[in-house]
Amino acid sequence: MKTIKNKLLLLLFTVAFFSCDDILEEDITNDMITATYPVNNEVIESNVVNFQWNRLDGADDYRVQIFSTSQNMILDSLVSTNSFVYNLNPGNYQWRVRGENFAYQTAYTFPFSFSMVETDDLTNQVVQLISPSEGIYTQIITPVFTWSNINAADYYELELVNVTNGNQIIHQESDIDDTSYSLNSGIITLDAQYKWRIKAVNSETESNFSERTFYIDRTAPNQPQNISPQNEASVTVNNPVDFEWSISDDSGAVTSPITYVIEIATNQNFSSIIETSGTSTPDYQYTFTATGNYYWRIKATDLAGNTSANSSYFKITAE
Repeated sequence: MKTIKNKLLLLLFTVAFFSCDDILEEDITNDMITATYPVNNEVIESNVVNFQWNRLDGADDYRVQIFSTSQNMILDSLVSTNSFVYNLNPGNYQWRVRGENFAYQTAYTFPFSFSMVETDDLTNQVVQLISPSEGIYTQIITPVFTWSNINAADYYELELVNVTNGNQIIHQESDIDDTSYSLNSGIITLDAQYKWRIKAVNSETESNFSERTFYIDRTAPNQPQNISPQNEASVTVNNPVDFEWSISDDSGAVTSPITYVIEIATNQNFSSIIETSGTSTPDYQYTFTATGNYYWRIKATDLAGNTSANSSYFKITAE
């Protein structure tokens, strides 16, 4: 019997020592990544590099590193795909990549040397967009578009597209000699999904458009409705209390993701709040440590920054 107990203790120790992730993750230590671009001594006539390598079974992510010729690290980035686009100035560089999962990692590939060469040909160059970021939700109808400079560009062209309304071009601007453009009021009039596009142009060539989307949402979420604990309900001190509420669907043309703030106070005008917490789901758990009367309410905020009215408060008594 003692031997059996010892074996059980040893098994429990082993399970505690090794996490579930370690046990379930595939050991890729002895596997290798195959880099496909750029290969050794590649000369790239562009302002960006599309680093590429073969996928590796068992790797959840890939770590890409870029170095200058003096071995100064320029980039150390973890990506989930088997390609990565990065902007670089003219010069000589080296790069390498390895596969990783939660528990294991491969060795790095042998470093590949490559050169970036400045050229007046814009065909293979890419305008690097800066802001607004991809997929942002906002109330601002006069955004400032910004992007990185390309030395070979004489000017830039911008297009603004209403995606929701059938990809309708609602504004075009040529001969922009700066790397930013402020949209005037009156151009964006509708809540919708939009796409902004920039390309570089010179007397001989032009780049392809670089584009991003953003969403205009100026409609506040609906007022949440408290569900439980019900008004005038009693709860038990030192036991977790589950708060739940509901909210009707947003009626706006764009429905931004919603988060909630729950407030619990000791008075009905909420001047003495004892708990304020945010949650992305319509529920929350809280434990009262003292008896007394309490009041709770909910406010909804969408990703564009629109805020609902507070829900009607419910009174509860902790006993």
